[in-house]
Amino acid sequence: MGFIGTAVLRDLRTDTLEDFLAQKAFSFALDGWASLDKKNTWVVTGWFGTTRVSGNQTALYQIQQSYPHYFQRPDVTHVELDENATSMAGWAGRFTLNKQKGHFIFNAAVGAIEPGFNSTDMGFQWSSDRINYHALIGYQWWKPGKIFRYWAARLFTAQTYDFGGNKIADQRLVFWGEAQFLNYWYLRTMAAYGPERWSQDLTRGGPLVRMPVSTWYDFTLSTDNRKPVVVSLHSYLTSEKSGSNISQFDIGLYWKPRKNLTLAIEPQYIFNNDVVQWVDNLDDPLMTDTYGKRHLFAEIVQKTLACSIRLDWSFNPKLSLQAYIQPFISVGAYNGFKELARSRSFDFNLYGKGDSTISYKDRIYIVDPDGPGPASPFGFYNPNFNYKSLRGTVVFRWEYRPGSALYLVWTQNREDFSYPGDFDFGRSLRTLFDAPAYNILMLKFTYQFKL
Repeated sequence: MGFIGTAVLRDLRTDTLEDFLAQKAFSFALDGWASLDKKNTWVVTGWFGTTRVSGNQTALYQIQQSYPHYFQRPDVTHVELDENATSMAGWAGRFTLNKQKGHFIFNAAVGAIEPGFNSTDMGFQWSSDRINYHALIGYQWWKPGKIFRYWAARLFTAQTYDFGGNKIADQRLVFWGEAQFLNYWYLRTMAAYGPERWSQDLTRGGPLVRMPVSTWYDFTLSTDNRKPVVVSLHSYLTSEKSGSNISQFDIGLYWKPRKNLTLAIEPQYIFNNDVVQWVDNLDDPLMTDTYGKRHLFAEIVQKTLACSIRLDWSFNPKLSLQAYIQPFISVGAYNGFKELARSRSFDFNLYGKGDSTISYKDRIYIVDPDGPGPASPFGFYNPNFNYKSLRGTVVFRWEYRPGSALYLVWTQNREDFSYPGDFDFGRSLRTLFDAPAYNILMLKFTYQFKL
């Protein structure tokens, strides 16, 4: 068994900080595992944790409304936004049963994250307000045959609900297969189907949205990793009935000219076409079908290109050099602006259709949602973006005596945001290398005493 406990105590000396941050944040959790038989074939694992944050009313009011809580959701009945709250507490846990030996594979788990659970002061919290369970069965074979040295096949299903009983994620069936050929090449493929479900955070604190059927596929192929040159190919494809889709392609090139030298180059390209990208929420009491707010969305075409380059060089057991650099370009262009027509649906009112109008001037969109109707026009900034970054780190390590080492680290960062919405690879690289560089040089010295 193990446990962890954290405490954050902030000395907030200004009203701005007191209204923005929790003054105290505590967490405590236990985890452990136990075998159910003498051969350790069946194992049960689990963890359980609690959190509590406190501060003034303004800070807690904001925390309740921020990701991933969204207590202000107008159609939620199992949580309540409290303007006078000065503290918030919650719990979370997960328990798993696993068969870890033999040809037959089995794994099942059940877990929950209570709406008030908040661990953001000790790191990042992916989600809250959900109850999840899954089951996996499969078969694996290690005896080499005529084609495969090893193979395995698995079927997986999962269900996720919020504490109000709404199904917010559902992968009804996932197939997962992997194999190693006799020549040590490796192959993995996955396919999944997800039926309709609710989204509790698409509107960023607004009502639930009915999400359409989705499918996704994953494929990986790599050559013999014992060789001096290794090549890995990976693709990931998703598709929704709404028209949204994601295509991701990765290539890994690994060169090991010597046992002490490795060079890895991993380019990646992602194309994301999302027809319901959130833009903004605006107050309008006339929108009674969405509880007095207009939830603005758009279609986004986002292209991301990145490449990770890594060098590991061990001159001897005491001396090594590591270098890492990653150029990154991500461009998003928005179009087809619209609003959610009614809660608990996937219906939208497209601006520029019917009586509504939309115009653009000086990087601002002006929308009149009903033309001659009573609704007032409103505006919002063009959300197009073009983010480019170049991050690199070089680490020199010298272990001058056992247990004692000297580290010299150089880090450089560059960023550029010009030409939002316009993807041009050559121009992006030129502007990125012309961007101002921020250099950090660090020296770390450790010495181990003999007592």
